[in-house]
Amino acid sequence: MIFRDGAIKCIEGDLSGFTWDTFHFAGFNALNRCEKILMKSLKDNRKAKFYWDYDESYTERNSSHSAGYFIKENISHFGNDMPGEWSYKTLLSQPSLNISREIISTSSDIAQVKLIPDLLGKILEKDGMPDHQTAIVLADENLLIPLLSSIPEFITDVNITMGYPFKFSPVYSFLKMLLTLQKNSRTEKGVTFFVSVDVTGLLRHSFLTDETKYHSGEIVSRIISEGRNRIPSSIICKSPALEVIFIKVESPAKMPQYIRTVLEEQYIIENEDDNNAVKSISLHNEFIFRALQVLNRFEEITVSSDIPMTIDTWSDLFDRILKSISVPFSGEPLSGIQIMGLLETRVLDFRNIILLSVNEGVLPRSSAGSSYIPYNLREAFGLPVIRHQDSIYSYYFYRLLHRAEKAVFIYNSSADGLKTGEMSRLLMQLNYLSGSPPSYLCQGYEVSARPQLIPAVERTARHQEILENKYFGEYGASLSPRAVNTWINCRMQFYYRYICALEEPDRLSEGIDSAEFGNLFHRIMQKIYSGYLNRQLSAQEIRKIAAEKNELEKTVRETVFERFHTTTGESLTGREEIAASILVGYVRKILEKDENFAPFTVSELEKNLVIPIEIVCNGNPVKIKMGGIVDRIDSVAGKLRILDYKTGDVSMEIKSVESLFDEKNRNRPGEWLQLLVYCEILCGISDIKSYPVIYAVRNLSYPGFSGRLSIKSSAGEQELYDYSVIKDSFRASLIQLIEKIFSPSENFYMTAERNRCSFCPYNLLCLRN
Repeated sequence: MIFRDGAIKCIEGDLSGFTWDTFHFAGFNALNRCEKILMKSLKDNRKAKFYWDYDESYTERNSSHSAGYFIKENISHFGNDMPGEWSYKTLLSQPSLNISREIISTSSDIAQVKLIPDLLGKILEKDGMPDHQTAIVLADENLLIPLLSSIPEFITDVNITMGYPFKFSPVYSFLKMLLTLQKNSRTEKGVTFFVSVDVTGLLRHSFLTDETKYHSGEIVSRIISEGRNRIPSSIICKSPALEVIFIKVESPAKMPQYIRTVLEEQYIIENEDDNNAVKSISLHNEFIFRALQVLNRFEEITVSSDIPMTIDTWSDLFDRILKSISVPFSGEPLSGIQIMGLLETRVLDFRNIILLSVNEGVLPRSSAGSSYIPYNLREAFGLPVIRHQDSIYSYYFYRLLHRAEKAVFIYNSSADGLKTGEMSRLLMQLNYLSGSPPSYLCQGYEVSARPQLIPAVERTARHQEILENKYFGEYGASLSPRAVNTWINCRMQFYYRYICALEEPDRLSEGIDSAEFGNLFHRIMQKIYSGYLNRQLSAQEIRKIAAEKNELEKTVRETVFERFHTTTGESLTGREEIAASILVGYVRKILEKDENFAPFTVSELEKNLVIPIEIVCNGNPVKIKMGGIVDRIDSVAGKLRILDYKTGDVSMEIKSVESLFDEKNRNRPGEWLQLLVYCEILCGISDIKSYPVIYAVRNLSYPGFSGRLSIKSSAGEQELYDYSVIKDSFRASLIQLIEKIFSPSENFYMTAERNRCSFCPYNLLCLRN
């Protein structure tokens, strides 16, 4: 607007505001209409002199070189006041013997910055310590942070003159989490609750100072172990620094002060004695300073506008502003190597230039920017179009080479996504138009072959010792059906879990995953039947339990609350309410099915069953224990049902008992093997006949669903009513399998069924996926 006001005054003939005798314009290229009017008026009044920086190769009369598009126009309009002895034959068109032009292709963006130490080392060998005559120019500003981490130690002084997108900084990701924390926080009965995922994300963030992180590990471990979705602030606020972060902001008007306090708490005082840390600390503080600048300006606007808004709206607006800003860096221009963007090189000359990301689409940029004005209207009314942008970048590129003795151009040759991997057209032009064509170098890296996939781990004496120490003897652990199923599914998984003792890490989920949902369902059913143990339940009593809707819902909601909450009076979240509603429906289905089998007597709930089993290991008889926890044991019509609840899909049939132990059986239902193991254990401690039953909730509504195992054979399909019918064959197969598990000659190899690897927690270790 200042330029516009000045141009209007020039048109009106009012030059009273231009009090100097002469104005000198140096190094300009593309001029807008206001600048042209202003400069023309000053020229006509003999108050201006113009100095242009160009090379004759792209300003000749018949030249169509894009770099000279604006310069030729400027010279024709304003003339040239450069001294007559000044030569416009630069190193671009009249190269000397000592100039060097080199183009290097690399395999990635990061590989470009990793070349910098070597290139600066060569400059050091030839010219001595690189100084302000050496510039590293970034066509892609996103490489700034990787570049700074790649500057070699012998470079002591660096001056950054460019902007870095704030959205790629750690401060932005921290602020984004901070805004999300406040948007999701709730206060109930005077207690503030935060979403656990938001809390752990902030506590693990690299932006936090060491002082703030002091209690973070302990808090995160507790949150993950308890697995609660919402955390009261009292659990988190273990230090004054954490109390600053984890407070509930009550209104948008208080958000600026909250963010300001948090950022100021993370500001780091530089220790000048620690030179290695000064650069990273300066960068850290520069981001904080820029965020505070924007925050103060945003606060002024929101206060003056007096527009009512919620914390969510305020946070979204502030986030949008943060995404659009850049962090300007400035320093001592006469000290150390210079790091800058291409636009920052205007009017500056360097002896040594390293230009990164010289890719098509990056230099020149492929987009003219977003605009609602169509191209033909922009062209007709003299507005900037894409060819003007190309000309601007072309000029800045070639102007850099006017007096540069050594220039290295690096580009990423890999095609990935929208990146084509092509060198810029400007480099192609340089090859044909320059008096000294550049040399080419393809920067290759020795890529070692991917570690060979090891299909099997040979069992060693140490492996055997671990197994025997764990399971053999009177005080040995019980071999669980889960371990047996793991061996059948994948021996390599068994190796990692039971030999290497690599437990699956606890993960925090925003919602309720399938495993947690199943655990909740088991707890609810245990609560419902715990008051009816060892007494016969009639169909009428089952109907009565199902009819007590309020009591049933209360039990479900209490169970969900106990799992995810700690404070009395706290309400369930929306996701928990949905889960509770689904669980009530599942419980009703179970009760309806139980009504069909009444009368029955529930004798055990969540019972730990263990039995000694004798096997032969290395030619010697050995006793081990086998066992696990069965969901429910009840008595129906004089037989015991070993019952398991499943909220997922379960196949209700098998081809044969032996198929349960078949490692190649892709659809092997391991749930039945688990229940049959419990039947085998029960046979050793009770003479009552038993059989396994699975209440697969999704199948309960099917007509005629009984939950019993169906065995298909050549003789036909039969439901299993008595485990003793298959006891001998199952026990023989089970003993044979257990002996394999403890056999020194059996190695640990991967499953042949790759579909089992998709959700395996160890697939990164075995390199299968």
